[in-house]
Formats: sequence, structure tokens, C-alpha cells
Amino acid sequence: ELVYALVNEANVKVLVKELLSYLLACDVEFKDELTQRICTVVEKFSTDKEWHVDTIIQTLSASTSFESEETVCSMIALITSTPELQAYATHKLYAKLADQTNQPVLLQLAVWCVGEYGEMLIGGVPAGVEAEAPDPQTVVELLTSVMRSPVADVTTKEYTINAFVKLTTRFANAPDSLALIHKQLAAYSCSMSLELQQRSVEYSSLLKLDAIRAGVLERMPAFAKKDRQAAAAAAAALAMDGDGPSRGSASELMAAPAVMAAAAPAPPSEMDLLGDILGGSPAPAPAMPAMGGAPAAP
Repeated sequence: ELVYALVNEANVKVLVKELLSYLLACDVEFKDELTQRICTVVEKFSTDKEWHVDTIIQTLSASTSFESEETVCSMIALITSTPELQAYATHKLYAKLADQTNQPVLLQLAVWCVGEYGEMLIGGVPAGVEAEAPDPQTVVELLTSVMRSPVADVTTKEYTINAFVKLTTRFANAPDSLALIHKQLAAYSCSMSLELQQRSVEYSSLLKLDAIRAGVLERMPAFAKKDRQAAAAAAAALAMDGDGPSRGSASELMAAPAVMAAAAPAPPSEMDLLGDILGGSPAPAPAMPAMGGAPAAP
């Protein structure tokens, strides 16, 4: 707790190293929470993008059960918005994929990067990466093994189906790889998972539309990660506001018709029906005085 509270931009590398050492030694029940905290401080204070990628990979590798959609989105936002990082991150994550990692977040990140930047993966090795560039056939076969893996959940398989169809444009000059991709899409068009089946059928149809296929399968543009904590805090502050909504607010305007309907007298037909149910005739409602006129006689 103390180390986590002391982290800032000046000491993030030193203190995260201490947190990682504790992560490797701590009990299993504490790993997920500590993993989330390390990912949070790295995202918040890191100024070195490559160190950021390496540290997240190292952290996730030490916590095999950790799952976080927010971490996936944060890393994708970082990679899409940093062109000079894309080849480095793709090769680093592909190496974990080739090592048969079972970590859910790493699987999804690796599969997404392979599909998005497949041409960078086979085109050469960036500085700082020691492994050799794979060939297209090896990449597609590795993704096929992910689809067969018992530890890959439906979400990970959805990422992999997306990667398959993206690679049809990245590996356009590799006919053997394209044939294997088409075979995989055809196989999952009969999947018991409705989502996988629908994606496979739709993507198989898309691949026949040469006029639009390249445009649809372009790289994802850079996007900024939504600040969920800020949005949640704003919503909580609004809910705790004792004064209620301001005059003219949407909630007040939406509530007004219901209040007016409750205050309006029931029409005669409804009053007659009520009388029939209760066994008598209710007294008629008093006449409303005209505007500016005298009240009705009793």
C-alpha cells in the first residue's frame, strides 16, 4: 500500500520493480488486485512507451488468472496512438503467443496486434526485439491453435476470428495462408456459439466483396481511452446531489407529464366503470369555475 501510494513519474520504474517482486511472491488471492494496481500506475506515470509495454507483459505473465477489459482497451489505445510502438508491441506480444501463454489479457492483446499489424510482424524485426520474424503460414497456424485451445474463452476466439479476416489483406501475397484462413472461417460458420457463427458467415461473405473489402479491413484509427473513473464519479455526484435536477433539466421535463396525468381528473367513462365495480355511482366531480367568473352554486 505504501509503495503504491508513493509512485510518481520520477520513481515509477524503481517502485514498479518492487511491486513486481512482491507480485511474484504474494499469495494467489492478492495477485489480481496487485496486478490491477501495477497496470494502473504504469498507465498513469510511464513516460517510456517500450518500457510500458514490457512491464505490462511482465505483470500479466505473473498473474495468469487476471482478466480486465479495461487493461485490454488501455493497451490498444496506447498502441494505436503511437505508430513507432506498433511493430515493437506486435513482436513482443507475438512472442508470448508463440510461448503458448494462457493469460487471457495477453492472449487478446497478442491476437489483436497480430491481426491489426500482421505485415509488420512478417516484414522485419524492430530494434529491441531478438526473435526472428515469422512467416505468414506460421502466424495463421498459431492463431488456429488459439481457436482450438481449451483455455481460450469466447471473447478471445472472437478476437481471433477478427484477426483471421484482417490478415486476408495483410497476407495478400501468401495463398497458402489465405486458404487456411478461409478454411477456419468455414469451419466456425457452424459453431455452437452464435456469435462465432455469425462472425464467420459475415466475414466469409465480406471476403467475396472485393470492392469494399480493403476499406472495411483497414487499420483501426487511433482512439483515446475513456476515463471510466471520471465518468463514474460524475454520475455518483449527480446522484448524491440533494437539490435534485436543475429547473428545465431533462429528468424534470420527463417527469412533468406523469405529474400532470396524476393530477388530471378521471374521464366520465372511467368514473362510471369505477362505480360499477364498487356497486354504486360515485358523486360527480364539482364543476370547475370559469376563468375570472363566479364559483358554481353548491
